[in-house]
Amino acid sequence: MVVDADRDGTALPFAEGQCGVGDVRTILRQIYRGSDGYAIPDGEKRRVARAHSKATYGELLPTATLRLLEHLQPTAHDVFYDLGSGIGQVALHVALATAVAQSVGVELVGTRHATAEAARSRALALGCARARACTLLNRDFLRVGLGDATLVYTCSTAFPAALLRKLAAKLARGRLGLRLVTLQPLGSTPWFAATATLRLDTSWQRRTPVHVYRLTRRAP
Repeated sequence: MVVDADRDGTALPFAEGQCGVGDVRTILRQIYRGSDGYAIPDGEKRRVARAHSKATYGELLPTATLRLLEHLQPTAHDVFYDLGSGIGQVALHVALATAVAQSVGVELVGTRHATAEAARSRALALGCARARACTLLNRDFLRVGLGDATLVYTCSTAFPAALLRKLAAKLARGRLGLRLVTLQPLGSTPWFAATATLRLDTSWQRRTPVHVYRLTRRAP
């Protein structure tokens, strides 16, 4: 295992040999230089609206992703999904920094997905073999099979309540023990038990509440 240190000195585990060209945050800065997911064409805004969602964009910051991984402690048996993955920073970060079997980013907006694919290609060109563990899908996450998921993250701050309910019901048909990390609380649910609330920095606010749940009862 290789260790990277958070700014406050917290030691975090990483998959050995994941890049070989510097720490993960340095790689992310390099492959995303000049890229963001904020401006999208009007046609894509309409596509998001037809999916009953919102095109508002925001990100979990890289240091916050490290803290989340420290909490989750993913292993080689885990399959991670980022639902609404934007330009792919979290999905790629997880692939590069951990030994998960697969890290999957699902993003509806085509321009954001293309930015994520370009960043993944840059990571591979830099010798980051672990980028191959990252799969990026340009799809509606409600129409993607999630049966293999063990860890799910969603930056759900701008999700309409109805969309979050549909997502929770879909995930509730998954594997018992699945952990869901969401920026919007689920509210009352017969399927998920709250296990933690973290305070993590996002692109719009420091110490944003981030809610962690475990699937304790499967939906019929």
